[in-house]
Amino acid sequence: MDRIIKKENFIHIMFIYIFLWIFHICTLGDNNFYKTFGNNIFLIVGEFVACKLMFIAYKKSIGIEKRFWLFMSLSIISYFIGDLIWIVVESYTGTNLTSLAISDIFYLMQYPLSIIAILYIVYKRKSKFLTFQMVMDIFITVIAVYSIIWFFIIDPIYSEVGMGFFRKVSLLVNPMGDLGVLLSGLFMILLARDAFPNKVIFLIISGLLLEIFVDLLYCYITLLYYI
Repeated sequence: MDRIIKKENFIHIMFIYIFLWIFHICTLGDNNFYKTFGNNIFLIVGEFVACKLMFIAYKKSIGIEKRFWLFMSLSIISYFIGDLIWIVVESYTGTNLTSLAISDIFYLMQYPLSIIAILYIVYKRKSKFLTFQMVMDIFITVIAVYSIIWFFIIDPIYSEVGMGFFRKVSLLVNPMGDLGVLLSGLFMILLARDAFPNKVIFLIISGLLLEIFVDLLYCYITLLYYI
């Protein structure tokens, strides 16, 4: 794929892809069938390309970077499989999956795989002690943030709209998983900045911030649906 598309043209293709997806959503209005079908096509194409690019990075890298891109590739593939399961069930059975479905297993697997990829870089370039310290810092921070959001925001608001316990947990798991991966990325910048070029680090952190924003937005939209 990298032989066909020049690197300088790929960013333009990416923005065209995003524009076409937004245009598709905005123009179909209330036509739910075609909107859902088109969204699924855009979703599958985008994630397939992401998996392909990750695999190319894995094949071209050497040394400790090869393991990093391997785990990152597995992370994207896991999310891709989760979306495939979701789409198949939604399209062919006409029902939505529950919050505790098989697809959620693959969705959640992306977080430990991504964290392992980042921790591996620090582990190889620094020390086992720093890696262990990073794990504990990430764990404590995520638990603390999760507890604060749960007791002061999620539980009071969502209980008023009649949302079940497991549904509330599933909505909050994704942003907290994103936070764990983001903290791992920040630790990598502080402790192993020389592991990757600045452009690569910028794209990784930017992607994680965007994913956190989207997951939080999904939680908000879900709340409006229940209200």
